[in-house]
Amino acid sequence: METITYANKNFDDLCLHDLFIEQAKKTPDAIALVDYNSSYSAGKKGDDGTIELTYRQVDEITDALAVKLIEDYGVGPDAVVGILLPRCAQYVLAYVAILKAGGAYMPLELVYPKPLLERAVKETNAKLVLTNDTYANRIDDPSLVLALTEEAPFFVDVDGQQQQQQQQQQQERPSYPPPSYVAPKADSLAFCVMSSGTTGTPKGICQTHRAAVHSYLDRIARFPFHTNAETGATEDRAGAGVFFVWELMRPLLQGATTVVIPDHVLFDPDAVTKFVQDRAITRMLWTPSLLQLVLDSMPAEVAKERLSGLRYLWLCGEVVSRDLAVGFTSLLPHVELVNLYSISECHDVSIGDLKRELGPDAKYATCGKAIPGVKFYIVDLEQTDDHEASTKTGVMKLVPDGEKGEVYVGGPVVGRGYLNMPEKTADRFVDNPFLDLEGEDSTIHAPRLYRTGDLGRVLPDSKELEILGRCDFMVKIRGYSVVLGAIETALAKHHKLSSAVVLAVGGEGSRDKKLVAYVVPVSWEDPPSASSVRQFLKDHVPPYAIPSTFCVIDALPVAATAAGKLDRKKLPSHETAKRLRAFSVDDQDVVDADADGNASGNDKAKATTSQMLPENDTEKGILEIWSQLLDLTVEELSVVDSFFEVGGHSLLATKMVKMINERFSAELTIIAVMESPTIRAISNVLLHKGGDEANSAANSIDMQAEALSLDPSVYPFPTRKGNTMSRFRIESSALLKPRVVFLTGGTGYLGSHILSELLQIPGLTTICLARAQNDAAAKQRLIQTMEKYKLLKGTIQAIQSSDEEKKSDETVDLNVFEDILDSRLIAIAGDLSKPLLGMDDMQFKSLALEIDSIIHCGAEVNLIKSYSSLKESNVLGTQEVLRLATTNGFIKTKVKPVHYISTNGIFPVDAKAYFSDDELEKERTSIHLKEDVDLDKFSPFLSEGYAMTKWVAERMCAVAESRGLPVSVMRPGNMAGSSLTGVCNPDDFNYLLLQGILQAGCAPLVDTNYALDLTPVNFAAQSIAHLAVQSPHLVIGQRLHLQSPHKPVPLEKVVEWLNKERSTSTPIESVSRAEWMKRIDTTNEKLSSGWLSFEKYFEAYTWLELDSNNLQQALKGSSIECPDFDIALLEKWFPKSLA
Repeated sequence: METITYANKNFDDLCLHDLFIEQAKKTPDAIALVDYNSSYSAGKKGDDGTIELTYRQVDEITDALAVKLIEDYGVGPDAVVGILLPRCAQYVLAYVAILKAGGAYMPLELVYPKPLLERAVKETNAKLVLTNDTYANRIDDPSLVLALTEEAPFFVDVDGQQQQQQQQQQQERPSYPPPSYVAPKADSLAFCVMSSGTTGTPKGICQTHRAAVHSYLDRIARFPFHTNAETGATEDRAGAGVFFVWELMRPLLQGATTVVIPDHVLFDPDAVTKFVQDRAITRMLWTPSLLQLVLDSMPAEVAKERLSGLRYLWLCGEVVSRDLAVGFTSLLPHVELVNLYSISECHDVSIGDLKRELGPDAKYATCGKAIPGVKFYIVDLEQTDDHEASTKTGVMKLVPDGEKGEVYVGGPVVGRGYLNMPEKTADRFVDNPFLDLEGEDSTIHAPRLYRTGDLGRVLPDSKELEILGRCDFMVKIRGYSVVLGAIETALAKHHKLSSAVVLAVGGEGSRDKKLVAYVVPVSWEDPPSASSVRQFLKDHVPPYAIPSTFCVIDALPVAATAAGKLDRKKLPSHETAKRLRAFSVDDQDVVDADADGNASGNDKAKATTSQMLPENDTEKGILEIWSQLLDLTVEELSVVDSFFEVGGHSLLATKMVKMINERFSAELTIIAVMESPTIRAISNVLLHKGGDEANSAANSIDMQAEALSLDPSVYPFPTRKGNTMSRFRIESSALLKPRVVFLTGGTGYLGSHILSELLQIPGLTTICLARAQNDAAAKQRLIQTMEKYKLLKGTIQAIQSSDEEKKSDETVDLNVFEDILDSRLIAIAGDLSKPLLGMDDMQFKSLALEIDSIIHCGAEVNLIKSYSSLKESNVLGTQEVLRLATTNGFIKTKVKPVHYISTNGIFPVDAKAYFSDDELEKERTSIHLKEDVDLDKFSPFLSEGYAMTKWVAERMCAVAESRGLPVSVMRPGNMAGSSLTGVCNPDDFNYLLLQGILQAGCAPLVDTNYALDLTPVNFAAQSIAHLAVQSPHLVIGQRLHLQSPHKPVPLEKVVEWLNKERSTSTPIESVSRAEWMKRIDTTNEKLSSGWLSFEKYFEAYTWLELDSNNLQQALKGSSIECPDFDIALLEKWFPKSLA
């Protein structure tokens, strides 16, 4: 077998696909691609479903697809084409075909929420997106979608009737390359990767073929693929998984085999090590975290046996600890362990040997020396304060070896920049001012440098690079990444400030850590107030980046050097420095605070001076408490400041409530503070002011603001870092099948059925929260609920059948149920309405590290209570669940996807309220709502507290999703009885309605075509358990209507069925609603008392019909089916009333 030799060859004008095409000619019959998780029917398919494609097959298939992209879609140089697919053979083929067409590929992660997908496609002006039927509906514009199929040999989705015609058209197409093909150059775009920055705004990283080719070929030359001396065959099999889009192509340039590692295997230590062993993987690239997880998860001898076939293991994406390097090397000394410093904007920068002995004092391994053709520069940190000016004047200064500075990278690996972001590109991709330095290596062509933002140094002896952290003044405030320079830039734009500098004060990781701004006013006679500056900053930085303290100084101190740079060490202590006054008379020029003292937005700036000062002893007392908690003087605060805008957060708010209640013998709640977080508003609550005004306020709750108030500290740790690798780890881990699931709501009707389904999944542990005095009592509550709904026996049978051979009913021993569940169910006593779910801090963190996924089904369901009464459990409880999903340990970071169980009650009953007359006239009797409908239009029409809390909680999940947390939302419809056990929820209105009709022998006449849209609870529970555990990749980022796909059945039709099947000959009559009320008063007390809440359902003008296409697509291929609502189900639900 022949492979390409790269030594002494000029690659200046070659592209990645050129190298592949050349290799395919050399080794056409070698195995290029193996996928153990595919049903693709071309190529060699093994008995276990394994797909093997030769280089010839990959070349021919991608030729055909590339021609289609060129001819039908106009793909050419610098044209972006998205790939929205799981890691599979199709992905590799799509990748190669895009490059062959001359275009640039753009990876689109399956967990991206739909708005992010649409934004990525729009901002890159993508020609199209290559996907499959499962994910095609995530792109709204069908003209931008090419859905690939696994039918050989076209990979083009066609209608069955048109397949023959399209095959003929394909055969008539020109061969590759077609006449219209425009060949890309080495500096043409090869890929565009969307990466979120610290502000959450995605940026497209644009990289060229030149950079990729240089990086790929250097590593191949340095670590050549193993060739059999006798046969000449390349024997290496490279696993592509963790950094899939970077690693899938590398083996294909040297005649080796790319083995696709399925998403569900990748981050499961047991599964991935078995995969490496069984599939004879010889080289892989992992993150240090994954390797550490593997070594921590199994005995050393097991890891040694399973990984013994490896020849090379690269580590990338994180700092490698000395203990990890030494531990792995001692376990598997024959494996080459390599530390790779690689950046999306630069590809490979340096490579270090992790087997080399480290010094006894070294905590972390070095990153090695720069790869050939690449150079890194360590620049004086002081030069980064005014980077643009320093690069223009050439005053950037390099630091001596051993001293730390910012790492700049130059050479052919440096990318183009950021798509459509010229200012960001100019800041990070800069001209090289060091080209003419004495001793500069003239063989390295580095006219541009990439400013990494990494803090590093070159070790004097070895000349190797050591990464020490971040240096671009990025700090963590309550877990949130804040770039101080961004705040300083914003402050400098204030018309009353001439300059500013911002520091973070307080211990690292401390809850008291805060931002302090030092500002120089334009005029000392007319300085701005702290209130006006905060108001100004709201338009420029996120809320968490607004300083809590503003110190005023004469001038910023500068160092006594020629550069005259800012000397932060000379800034006065914020405790002794003069502060900006809280407000000024001029602030009046800008609305009066409202009657409750809440001055939001510009309202605060308009409040009069008297309104900002305390008016009574209660306000003075609260002001003193705030001053103590926030470390601010009373002069820096006003009574109309929002607690959360002057440095407060939820943890401090809890302290504040306790202090206020102790001082004033009051019963203030955290909810009251959240709704009205000003001193004046809190004072009004304590003094019992408001009366009707308070009720009015409750009825006009700003639901949008409630959702957006999600604690800023609820933020996935990796996405705060803002780099592609970190985001990829979240996105990839969210697609894995969890081993431990955390469930809330297990003592509810739907929740208990979900718990039953989860317990039946082999190898899965379910941790369930329940209100109780202790864990044992919590477990007893869960078991009792399962007994109540007749789930216990069926669950035991299913578990025993999966553990052993199937047993009959008689063999089921209920007495051993708890023993059976010991390894499957863990109960935790807690409370959704309490901070940290009622746990202490240590227990909460321990739980966060143990679980892999969350199904949040818990809520207080009460259609009578107000929003304020339900907020603790339903809204703040959801916030604590989201906090659990993003809570990490000191060393390990673990983000858990959240599957939020919402409700279709977030849509108001009467469509007439929020649809136009034209829309209503067009639809006549019903309005169809898509699952991805914009929720914002519905909030003004919600009045019930429960629906409002669920709406806010769902939007809060969307806020967390926008911060990078993997989220799915499932909205159950009307949960009917089980189609298996026949057990119904005795408190469900539709059940009570049907029961009342049977008991009273009559049905109410209604003003509209009331229909029963009933979903058997077992179908909903099976769907949730299957999608959250077995197929999370199908629902992350999705919204699903969890309901029956069958048409709702009109009440009149149901009455007809009941009349046919009743055991009595007396027919059910229709009576007026007044008469109906009289009759059920004596026959069904529950129904009678609940009628008032549901009467509006019988008066609705136009009904909503909820589309469930996303759900049906996600369940496609599973065995889960929803039974139709018919007389058979009615007989199961009401066996005593129906014959």
